[in-house]
Amino acid sequence: MSLTTRACLVAEGAAPDRRGFFTLVAVEPQVWEVPAFPFNVAPLLYIVVDDDEEPPVLAPGQNMDFTCRATGPAEQTLFFAQQSAPVQPKSVQDLPYRVQIALQVPITVSEEGTYLLSATMAIEGVELNWERNIFVRVSTPGAAAQQPPLT
Repeated sequence: MSLTTRACLVAEGAAPDRRGFFTLVAVEPQVWEVPAFPFNVAPLLYIVVDDDEEPPVLAPGQNMDFTCRATGPAEQTLFFAQQSAPVQPKSVQDLPYRVQIALQVPITVSEEGTYLLSATMAIEGVELNWERNIFVRVSTPGAAAQQPPLT
């Protein structure tokens, strides 16, 4: 396959720096703790895709079609979105194409359990799919104070 996934991560947030690189916050938490149910969260799916094919699949001007979905522990759909974006010209001509995708997924969590975040990108007959789980529970008061210090 000409498109290769370099990363698919869940984070609490991200911010681009002046160069366009993302700084991720709270990456790949094993447990997502909330103060109570229901509670609004907005996890971020951060995906990096490289294209080393000649000619490249990710050619400037072509559209990338994205879908993003979140489902709850009972497999109910909590969020669904579709979007298209054009492929931008390379910033460095000698390097392969790379696309960085940051998808914010706003959902209301209403029960403890595993929530599934999934995304699809399609371009020129090629489709990539990603899935990540987040386990959500209500935080225990004082739990942070009970943790041993980091050494």
